[in-house]
Amino acid sequence: MGVKPFNLPTSSYGRLSGRSGVRRAVDSPVNISVNSALIRAVDGSASPKTQSGVTLLELVIVIFLFGIIGIVALSRTMGANTFNQLIARDQIISVARIAQNVRMGRAPVSFSITPNVSGDLLAISASHDGGVFSAVTVNAVDVVIRADINQSMSCAVTDGAALVTNANPLVFTYEALGELGVSGVSGSTGAVNSAARICINGDSAMSICVASSGYAYAGDCDG
Repeated sequence: MGVKPFNLPTSSYGRLSGRSGVRRAVDSPVNISVNSALIRAVDGSASPKTQSGVTLLELVIVIFLFGIIGIVALSRTMGANTFNQLIARDQIISVARIAQNVRMGRAPVSFSITPNVSGDLLAISASHDGGVFSAVTVNAVDVVIRADINQSMSCAVTDGAALVTNANPLVFTYEALGELGVSGVSGSTGAVNSAARICINGDSAMSICVASSGYAYAGDCDG
């Protein structure tokens, strides 16, 4: 007995018309296993799989935007005056630590805090052999800095003995192992036996202590 010929359905142009044509072909009375295999092949290749997720660049952009929003929100919440004090405190600590670390590898190194003449800007810098290797200028509006050495009492109890001005900047020097050398406000310097204090607006939360070891940190001096 002969085999009955199998004719695929055709479009008006006499050939398979895409996916629908293949489906009509596999719907013909042929072995059901062949039909199922063809349907799976057509459905599987109809469209590529899509992947979801974020790239590293997108994640970095989101973190950057959140950082900007956080800074703006912080400045509006805390007020410009408090924000300026906070920035001044953190930048002083940052540059002071850099100065100490560099001193342990070379000599000599000095660290200075110098307001401009009008007092609305504060220059914070660290230098070696006459060359500045770390410097930052911050907004000093409503920021009053006083300092002294060998005093461990809280800035909230007794403010720094000497006012830091353009004519009288605060200068720290460091010994070979990073300890503080002769330091203090110009005109009132000496050897640091216990610690050096930097008081910002007489606020203990904004104060800075530089231990005799040369390490700078936020808050009142220990002991």
